[in-house]
Amino acid sequence: INAEYGDNNLNNNNNSYSLQYHLSSLIPSLLALSAHPNPRLSWHSLKLLCDIGGKFEYFHLHPFQKLVLKELLISLDHPKRLVSQQATKTRNAWFILQAPTEK
Repeated sequence: INAEYGDNNLNNNNNSYSLQYHLSSLIPSLLALSAHPNPRLSWHSLKLLCDIGGKFEYFHLHPFQKLVLKELLISLDHPKRLVSQQATKTRNAWFILQAPTEK
């Protein structure tokens, strides 16, 4: 993955469509990496989790919401401030996931 996500644009519908089928393996892997002692690896995995939380529809993410919120508690106490700040942003992004409202 490009460190700046320049080559991996989640806004592209083709990328989002193909990624949605791999969320069941991608999200647990990113959660495991978010607790890694290497702060760069932790930060990038948290950033990607945050991006995933904001780009996919609720019904794709809802099965993982409780797991993500629970596992991110570990990263909130990371000794590096940048990692704990990204963990906070990521947890907030997943916390505010909402089901679509009826109109």
